[in-house]
Amino acid sequence: MALRAVDDHAAVFAEASGRWNEQLMDQVSGVELVVVDEAVLDELVAVATTDAAPDEVTPPLGEGWTPDRVEWLRAFHRLRRTGFAGGEEETAAIRVGGRIVGAVRLHRSSPQTPDALESGIWLAASWRGRGLSAVVLRLIAERAAAIGASRLTARTTATNAPAIAALRRAGAIIRHDDDRSVYAEILLDDRRP
Repeated sequence: MALRAVDDHAAVFAEASGRWNEQLMDQVSGVELVVVDEAVLDELVAVATTDAAPDEVTPPLGEGWTPDRVEWLRAFHRLRRTGFAGGEEETAAIRVGGRIVGAVRLHRSSPQTPDALESGIWLAASWRGRGLSAVVLRLIAERAAAIGASRLTARTTATNAPAIAALRRAGAIIRHDDDRSVYAEILLDDRRP
């Protein structure tokens, strides 16, 4: 099952059983967000371990892609398969032209702000610098709006210029925090069904 961008201005999504669903495809980019079933998880782990630094994909868990870190990554995605129907977070893999190239997550970070979802993206190193993050952010924003969020947030480091640029292109309000991190917020009211 997959979510696909319709065009640069809109996307249509549906939800069934709390999972990311297949809809329409962006004819130009061919970018889709897909459910992380076991087959996709195998592809995701393969691209992570061959084309991304471990700390870009997982929390710091020691040096390199150890068996424990790989198992952590597998468990992370397996535990989020039910999405918001079974928890406070969901993940999806990013597929471009039939290849898995990274992953996204949406997280309800606070019960006090149920209308806000935090997003995260990681891309394989060989897929960075192609404008893919902006397309993926649109997909994430549409997904968040479709499940009732009015705000999409993200955090990154102040030195992550490509992520900050992608967030700005997506219409984010950017705030530099004192701890040298960046907080971004995208208002979704105009995207809600």
